[in-house]
Amino acid sequence: MTLANIATSLTGHSGGVREASLPLGCLYLASALERTGIKVDVRDYQLFNPDSFSLLDVERMESFLVDSAPIVGISCMISMLPFATLGTRRFKQSHPDRTVILGGAGPSGVAHAIVSSMPWIDVVGRGEGEATIVELIRALKNGRDIAAIRGITYRSGLQVYHNAPRHRIRDLDEILPPAYEKVNVADYTDISVITARGCPLGCAFCDVGPLWGNQTLFRSVDRVIEEIALLKNAYGRRTIHILDDTLNLLRGRTEEFCEKIEGLGINWSCSLRVDLLDEALLERMARAGCNSIFLGIESGSDAVLRRINKNFTVKEATHKVSLATEHIKEVTTSFIWGFPFETMDDFKATMHSVVSVWRLGAQAGLRLLSPMPLSRLGAEYRDHLEFSEDLCSAFASLGNIAPWRPTYRPELPDEFKEVIRTYPEVFMGFCHIKSNTIREKLQYLNEFCEKRGILI
Repeated sequence: MTLANIATSLTGHSGGVREASLPLGCLYLASALERTGIKVDVRDYQLFNPDSFSLLDVERMESFLVDSAPIVGISCMISMLPFATLGTRRFKQSHPDRTVILGGAGPSGVAHAIVSSMPWIDVVGRGEGEATIVELIRALKNGRDIAAIRGITYRSGLQVYHNAPRHRIRDLDEILPPAYEKVNVADYTDISVITARGCPLGCAFCDVGPLWGNQTLFRSVDRVIEEIALLKNAYGRRTIHILDDTLNLLRGRTEEFCEKIEGLGINWSCSLRVDLLDEALLERMARAGCNSIFLGIESGSDAVLRRINKNFTVKEATHKVSLATEHIKEVTTSFIWGFPFETMDDFKATMHSVVSVWRLGAQAGLRLLSPMPLSRLGAEYRDHLEFSEDLCSAFASLGNIAPWRPTYRPELPDEFKEVIRTYPEVFMGFCHIKSNTIREKLQYLNEFCEKRGILI
């Protein structure tokens, strides 16, 4: 089987080095498959095509997948979903004998829409993939029926079948470590490790919780430390990113992690929940080697924060950022604009908060709300979406904006625009929620950036 990672970054700072992230999902699947005797070929598009200006050239999918196995699995995020679907269509036209499977966070939430409207895609795997992929590949290789396989959506004849969801893997320590030997680890600037899967916190704009059944399951800290030690000792990596959505869900477990990672002498980064953070924990993390954290603040309006279920106030968030900058070398925050209930005053308050975190020494990312298909807002406003070329959500992120710091974003190709308009139910993440104030906010944002020398 060929496993191909299409989850690559589309934005970056001009003149900087483009980051390449270790394709952790594909490597976990490769381990699961090879344990059962299924040979796996892992390919990574971000390394195959490092030129950012041709990342979105669908003609290159065929050369990327040349000499692939009869079964091809594609993993992608929402931002690369148009490329993955158009690229596989081009590939399938010249290789009709190949079975094409999509998986990952991008396709999972719109699996039925993909299979219903795109006949060149045979199967979409939904959610956690280790058990699903093994059952599916065994069945396909042996010509068996796949009707009983949980966690997949597929087509048989003219009928689309959306099978029952897969039960979560309860003991994550049973999962084999990623198959690092399938890639050259030295090629990657960003090496990640997971200590848990899922999120129970229920932010209204996020689909991570629903994707994982609104429950977090944890690996043992000892197994995580073993994996990080392997990355250090066998591959010479001394900087690790903890990929969990929220590392500090359980205070005692976070402290245990800090205690055990401290002896490894590495630098590490993670994402944290604002309302579960305090100065003592920040101090402990810094002593253990944490030099970078991410905090999702999302709005400078208390009214909006209540509506999206953040469980903290702007004042509290600002205070936590202030504490964090005293202990952690790099603090990054995120903000979202374009909520359907966000007034102009709310929006201006968010921009004020962006400036506030700058003054505290933190970075601030800003993006237009993308209605994720599985999120509460995605479900509530599904019939109020709009696609605009200049407001395409997946490309409307300014990254970590700061004065005099230009940001590069690729132009959306015309064929991408066409497929988004043709299949809006597939590409919800490229739309925004209709609002009478959206253009006024955009004008304010343009003036805000122009005044501060930010190129958008």
